[in-house]
Amino acid sequence: MVLEMAMESLFGVVNVYFVAGLGSDAVSAVGITESILSILFTVVMGLCMATTATVARRIGEKNVAGARSSAVQAIGAGLAVSVVAGVLGARFAPRLLETMGAWPSSADRERRSCCF
Repeated sequence: MVLEMAMESLFGVVNVYFVAGLGSDAVSAVGITESILSILFTVVMGLCMATTATVARRIGEKNVAGARSSAVQAIGAGLAVSVVAGVLGARFAPRLLETMGAWPSSADRERRSCCF
């Protein structure tokens, strides 16, 4: 999990490097969205750790069917979280940017490109 968070930070730095040529609005948008992504990664890591613990416990109990059931439920929970986060993120992207302090021009540009 620590390595995953380190790679997430590196991902943000690389994003800023490639977006830097587009201007300060683009760089601020990347910085703000990295904060939102960190929150989502925290939720995902929690689900991963819970899944690992539950499946390991079932395997330790020699309950292979229970381990399979736990894994399937975790996949379903992951899909549900993904769909909810995606829909809410697409629907409220401009408002999220404004709430987190994005420049008005960044939020306006997002609002114009948003499909909802």
